[in-house]
Amino acid sequence: MSWHRDEYAALGVPFDRRGELLDEQLAVWWVLWHQSPASFAGEHYRFDDVWLEPKPWRADGPRLWFGGSSVHRRLVERLVRYGHGFNPLGRMIDDDLARIGEAMRAAGRDPAELELVGGMRGVFPDPDRPSELEPALAAVPPQLEQGYGSFCFKPSQFTDDPKQVGPLVREVQARLEELAAPPPPRASPAPRAGCSR
Repeated sequence: MSWHRDEYAALGVPFDRRGELLDEQLAVWWVLWHQSPASFAGEHYRFDDVWLEPKPWRADGPRLWFGGSSVHRRLVERLVRYGHGFNPLGRMIDDDLARIGEAMRAAGRDPAELELVGGMRGVFPDPDRPSELEPALAAVPPQLEQGYGSFCFKPSQFTDDPKQVGPLVREVQARLEELAAPPPPRASPAPRAGCSR
C-alpha cells in the first residue's frame, strides 16, 4: 500500500480507507495461501471456489514486512498476525518496540522472529548533488543497539552514476558489517613479575 494520496485518487480508491482495505487484502491472501479451493466473503472482496497454485513453500506464507511512521493499533495487529519484518519510516523509540514485542508474546509469538529493518537516508545539503555516505551511516549504530539486523538504502540517494551502484553497494555492505561486528576482545593485562620471600 502506498502513502501518497494522489496515487489513490488516480485509482479511484478512498485514501482514508486504505487501512481497512489492506487488512481485508491480508485476510484474502491468507485464505488463498492455505486453502484450495478457497472462498472469501468480506466487505470489499468476495469469491468462491478460487484456486491459487502453487502454494507458498513456507507454511506461514511469504515473508511480509510492514512499515509505518507510527506504531498504531492496526500496525501492531498486522505485525502480530502476518508480519515477519518491521521497517519503520524513521526511528522508533524503545517503548514502541517493546509494545510490539509484548503484543507478539501475548499472541504466542517470539519477538525475535520479527526482523527489524532499519535504514539509511541521504542528507542533502546541496539539491544538485547526491548525499555523502557518512552522515547516513551515522544513523546505523543506534539502530543496531535497538536490535535492527537488516538495513535498506537507496543507491540513487548516494550516486548519480549507474556504473557506481555496484561498488557503492559493496562499500555499504562492508561498512555495515564493520559497524555490526562485535568489538575485539580486550587483551588481558600481562602478568606482573613478582617475588616471594
